[in-house]
Amino acid sequence: MTTGRFAVAVAVLLFFLPPQASAEPCQEINYPGGSIKQGDCSGSAPAKDDPWWATGVAQTIYSIAGIGLAGAGAFFGWNRVRQRRKTLRQFMEEADMAYAISKNEPEAGVEKLIGLRAELHARHEHAKIDDAQFLALDRKIADFVAKLRVIDIELRFPDLNVEVVREIRHAVEDGHLSSGDIRRIEKLATSLRVPAETRRMLSTYLKTWVTAEKTPPVVPQPVFAPAR
Repeated sequence: MTTGRFAVAVAVLLFFLPPQASAEPCQEINYPGGSIKQGDCSGSAPAKDDPWWATGVAQTIYSIAGIGLAGAGAFFGWNRVRQRRKTLRQFMEEADMAYAISKNEPEAGVEKLIGLRAELHARHEHAKIDDAQFLALDRKIADFVAKLRVIDIELRFPDLNVEVVREIRHAVEDGHLSSGDIRRIEKLATSLRVPAETRRMLSTYLKTWVTAEKTPPVVPQPVFAPAR
């Protein structure tokens, strides 16, 4: 039974509880030569009938309902944390595997990691992964993408100047490459006298990275108003 159904059942039960009847209170009637006592004078009778919500049965149900609702809330919180940890562990395992098996075929590994990163962003937007977990795992996937990108360049352009390779590595540190990054790399390659045909092929290939993935959403940071 869900928490909502449990609460409704308790409310219905309380509504139909009959009031608890109590004995007539003690009264003493005096007359010349004596007195007469009427009602329950044993001291156990209440002064008047209790309302239904103050009866012993109602109070017991209140206690049971409170315990049930508290238990349901605790279980919901525990299950949510467990599911988030499970999701995080699955993402980490898939990212590690994609990187480990793709060093000889980096392009395929990058594609797999980009898909994982997109799914990670979607899970975070739907609050299935909290901010701290999202930032840590997003950083890890971006690092894997950057490493595979550099391996890919080294395999495709084995004679490329090491300074250009170093600049590419720096540009893709966040897992992305912008058009401005490519222009900067082209300028460096020209200054280092990289052959024109190599520069052309390199530029053409790097442009495919720009359209391969989207800029990741920025996690909003808390803004504190200045003290007055």
